[in-house]
Amino acid sequence: MNRRHTSHHPVPAGTTLSETSPQVAAIIPAYNEARWIGAILEVLRPVGLLSAIIVVDDGSTDGTAEIVRCAAMADPRLHLLQHERNLGKGQAIFTACAATRAPYLLLLDADLQGLTPAHVEMLIRPVLGGQADMTLGLFRGGHLNTDLSHWLTPWLSGQRCLRAELLEAVHREAAAGYGFETALTVAAAQHGYRTRRVPLHGVWHPPSEFHRKYGLLWRMRMYGQIVRAWQVSGGWKAWWRRFRKRLSPFVLFLLLALLVLIQYRGCATSASSETLARLHELPPLELTDVQRLMVFAPHPDDETLAAGGAIQIARQHGAQVQVVIVTNGDGQVFAPSILDRRPRPSPQDYLRLGLRRQQESLAALRLLGVPEGDVIFLGYPDRGLLPMWLADWQTQCPFTAPYTKARADPYSNAYDPHAEYCGRNLLADLRLLLEQDRPDLILLPHPADQHPDHRALSAYVRLAVALEEKDHPDYQPRLWGYLVHYASFPQPRGHLPQQALLPPERLKGREVWGQLDLSPQQTALKAQAIRQYPSQVLLLGNFLPSFARRNELFTEILLPSLAGIDFQRLSLPAATVAESGDPDHAAVTRLDDLPVRGNAIVDWQILRLGSNILVKLQTQRELLPAQQVIFLVKTPDGHTRRLKLKPDGWLFGATTYLGQLDLGEMGYPEVLAFSAEVREMRLLLAESGWQMVRIGEGFYP
Repeated sequence: MNRRHTSHHPVPAGTTLSETSPQVAAIIPAYNEARWIGAILEVLRPVGLLSAIIVVDDGSTDGTAEIVRCAAMADPRLHLLQHERNLGKGQAIFTACAATRAPYLLLLDADLQGLTPAHVEMLIRPVLGGQADMTLGLFRGGHLNTDLSHWLTPWLSGQRCLRAELLEAVHREAAAGYGFETALTVAAAQHGYRTRRVPLHGVWHPPSEFHRKYGLLWRMRMYGQIVRAWQVSGGWKAWWRRFRKRLSPFVLFLLLALLVLIQYRGCATSASSETLARLHELPPLELTDVQRLMVFAPHPDDETLAAGGAIQIARQHGAQVQVVIVTNGDGQVFAPSILDRRPRPSPQDYLRLGLRRQQESLAALRLLGVPEGDVIFLGYPDRGLLPMWLADWQTQCPFTAPYTKARADPYSNAYDPHAEYCGRNLLADLRLLLEQDRPDLILLPHPADQHPDHRALSAYVRLAVALEEKDHPDYQPRLWGYLVHYASFPQPRGHLPQQALLPPERLKGREVWGQLDLSPQQTALKAQAIRQYPSQVLLLGNFLPSFARRNELFTEILLPSLAGIDFQRLSLPAATVAESGDPDHAAVTRLDDLPVRGNAIVDWQILRLGSNILVKLQTQRELLPAQQVIFLVKTPDGHTRRLKLKPDGWLFGATTYLGQLDLGEMGYPEVLAFSAEVREMRLLLAESGWQMVRIGEGFYP
């Protein structure tokens, strides 16, 4: 059947959002989604393909509309429409469609977890490019239950981009309640619209039926509406044409009922034997020989989430514990609006938020046995550590905090009050702390953590340690990396103290993770400490309690050396394989990337020949000519160099990229930090974590 080409229904007078016709309008139906809606709107802010963002508040009673209004102050594309009472998802979408002339529509659920701007663009581009009339976003690798649901019933996905004209073919009666996605899928099949499935890796959402508030009976009612949508819209006939056989409503109902049982079984609170077996595969970690422990946390709460158990155990063994909190968490854009009902937060509101989060950390650490005198607040800008790291410390300082508007530390209780926001000052503070306290074990963020502040702090701390070891060869502390933000980690979510905390599969295969076993009493005290962060528990829901488990996870991070006249077998946080080379002139190191975003970068190799560093990077798949591979190099003086790698071979279909650095031009640095990116114009497609390598004196001309 030929695809129809029709125009939109005319927009009713008074409801048009703009006199101009936007290209792509995002539509988000929301019913009591105050906990989640802010995060989705934050994801959509940098997506330039969107000309309008329409949130339809379908009779919410929990303050959803207030959060949207606050967000609209920062994004003029954002518009709020409201129903006086709950009319259902289908009617909410039709209300939004009547208020826009956009020829393309992006439909998103309000409670998505793990969504990124890259996911959004993946949904939009095939439709804008004419490769499809509708894209269907399917969850992959986020949560077992939602992954399975999308595998068995992909037509139930609410994440789509489509031509607006397609909605004219949707049967309005069939689209009522939870039948909208089914009715839309059937209409596309009946009228010959081209559909493309788009995998959304790491994305998932909580159960849609008000997060299990109404239980099994409500879930059965939801699936009943889905079955009814198939019947009313003629979905059975479309199914017959496609698969040459008819499935009765009873069989489909049984399939959906099976999903009910699978999802409920997946949410059981007891640890499964399989999970425990995987936990026992991890080598145990010990803290009995630790005398001085230093924990570096990007924000107030990270120290407890990642190391609340380790802090308890170290204290019980008589070790001195110091906690260094680098930012005060004063960059949560919607926090003042939600916590203090400030519709137009000022810089002072964000500073008060920072002080509030300081007190929460002090209360939690007090429970864990750490006195206030051993907690150090550095006061650097939340959401600013990575920009400070990437900036040139000689010419691009100071950094201006996006929300407090401060350019220097505004907190009187900071370690270095009034310190200018610059990477060189943060590095100096970290080195001074290490020199003064000489910790023999350092806990720091994992280089692959997907939060920019976390991976930036990981780079700062490793650089500080490498420089201290250069100046004081007798000082050789151990470094353990911890993970907080990585896709849907930890799984499952919620307060499940008997469950095991396991590393993500993608990282588990690249490095050795160890588990620090906690007693039931230690887990319970950690859970109590997590509750001392009421602001974050309110804003982040069950994410924080998910870290109160029977164990904690750490992986050892090493700082390898790259010599110039001999060959060294190096070990890095990622999977490392040393390859043979000329021991008189070269050291060759194979470094698998620590993935942060995307999976295009497979591995790289670095070859040192005296003063020259040769870089070879391998991508997983062929890159297009418009896509560039950038090698970033950071030296201790604060300069960041960007080297565009050249394809090895044909421009089309290249998977190997080469580049060369001159150590002499960089002033023969003692340490090099480096990362890699894959970009298309300004769009970041993939990036690796930052690696740190010490440069031996070796041979210089």
